[in-house]
Amino acid sequence: FLKEANPENILYEKCLPELLREFFPTNNNESIFNSAFFTAARDDFDHQREIIDKMKFDTVRSASNIYAEVGYVSDLGMFGPADPYILPLLWKWIDQNLAEQPTKHLMTSLLITGTHEPFPMPHNQREDEYHYYIYEAHINGYLNALHITDKLIKEIIDGFISRHLYNDTLFVITSDHGYVFNDHGREILGLLSTPLESAFSVPLILHNPHLEAKQLNGQFTTMDILPTIMDVLLSSIKSAEHPTNQLLSVPSHKLQSILSRYEGTSVLRMPIAQQPARHTFQLSNPGNSYIVVKQYPRKLTYDVANDQVHLYHLGYDPLELVDLIALDHAI
Repeated sequence: FLKEANPENILYEKCLPELLREFFPTNNNESIFNSAFFTAARDDFDHQREIIDKMKFDTVRSASNIYAEVGYVSDLGMFGPADPYILPLLWKWIDQNLAEQPTKHLMTSLLITGTHEPFPMPHNQREDEYHYYIYEAHINGYLNALHITDKLIKEIIDGFISRHLYNDTLFVITSDHGYVFNDHGREILGLLSTPLESAFSVPLILHNPHLEAKQLNGQFTTMDILPTIMDVLLSSIKSAEHPTNQLLSVPSHKLQSILSRYEGTSVLRMPIAQQPARHTFQLSNPGNSYIVVKQYPRKLTYDVANDQVHLYHLGYDPLELVDLIALDHAI
């Protein structure tokens, strides 16, 4: 799937580690940032190591580093050891960097896989810790995996609090795809060849104690994540009346230069009323079996395998039950 990993292909624009390195140099023309990527997963799945290398993190830690530290650990699920095994390496990297240079800025990316199918339980999980939320084994496994991941996120937050880093850290939580659990009465379980909205809907949470809590509604894509992160880091303003925590500082023209480089847009910036609604594009796996184009509320899907086109109006038909093209032909 990850064609971008092929040596002859390049990423269309700089990823966050390289962007931070470029825009925030020291007087010695070094970077005020150190960046690192952490995951307990093996990085040999689907060219992951190659694509991570192209993102140009300063440090990468994965399952092979866990084995070097504690010996071989059996897999949990599809990708490698359980997520908590990577946390000691994360804390070690943070502690070493701050011990060497307390004012150093750190950027870390943590990929966790515990909520991925088949939603396994940790090997040390007691039977009485498994909860029966619903009478459907697949959904129940997913809800238990979410519960375990919630505890992992709490452990991470507590680690930042204990190191007195919490107030000065922007936490970003998101995912690469959703999941379909026979939604809306459809007999569709999983992601294979489904264009339903629930296959693409993922959380995007940005948290810092000084950010005002609010929920944003709109049509956003993963292309919007990097511009939003930079907007949050750079655009807060300090004043006597409304003190906020500005995590980074850069002139406004430089911020515009950063945001204008990317196809996405910051979700904090409302769309201009005079402009038409944006088009968003998604590809359904495996092998891009569906191509989805949305200009909300209209959603056009192309079924590659069957060479069929479908059109839905998500405003009137959020369950995607009425194909307007087929309806027009019937009339």
